[in-house]
Amino acid sequence: MKKRYRILIFIGCLLLVGYTFYPDSLPPRTPIKVARLVSGLKMPEGIKFVMLQDDWALNGDGTTHVKAKLTNKQLSELVRQATEKNYNALPVLEKSSELFIPEGIADIEKGYYKLEIDENDPRDYTLSIIDSNKKEMTVYIWFM
Repeated sequence: MKKRYRILIFIGCLLLVGYTFYPDSLPPRTPIKVARLVSGLKMPEGIKFVMLQDDWALNGDGTTHVKAKLTNKQLSELVRQATEKNYNALPVLEKSSELFIPEGIADIEKGYYKLEIDENDPRDYTLSIIDSNKKEMTVYIWFM
């Protein structure tokens, strides 16, 4: 019986250490974690996420779509961070027959974006967009 308690305490300590040092790598998967990890930006306090859509197949192919509505203060903070991190100004200029960018992205004209395309498979990418007109932040993950 004592051995079981020791094992449970050991597992509990491992989980505590894991969550302390690797909080973004462990469950639960939240919109703020996805947006922070993909965009590389620190999310302003009180940001309101309106969508987290995950569509993944068993083979690992799939998409994630995260969308947040921003206040003027949150928008200015994200724009400041985006310019510091060398985000590109919209519209998205990268074009490729293998790169599928969701509809509506080409129409956004004011804001910033960061597109990271996988070196091994050009169909795989992450895209972070800050739309200044709609006051939205959108994050896409696309793996095929």
